Amino acid sequence: MWFGWGFMFMGPLCLILIGAAIYYFITSASRRESCSVHTYPQQQGHYSGRAVEILRERYARGEITKAQYLQMKDELQ
Repeated sequence: MWFGWGFMFMGPLCLILIGAAIYYFITSASRRESCSVHTYPQQQGHYSGRAVEILRERYARGEITKAQYLQMKDELQ
């Protein structure tokens, strides 16, 4: 007899909260999948742009030759 009358109201409330949590996780997972599919080309361009910047810096510091720079730049684009 630990629960008494209060448990009668808490039981359905807990079930509703558990159901809401399951619904939230399912919908957030589907949103993450749809967002990652649509943003991939933008991310791809961002990373290749940063790679070209690093390549320019390496060429400016003299770490690579002009031929290496041009070859790597063509591979990145």
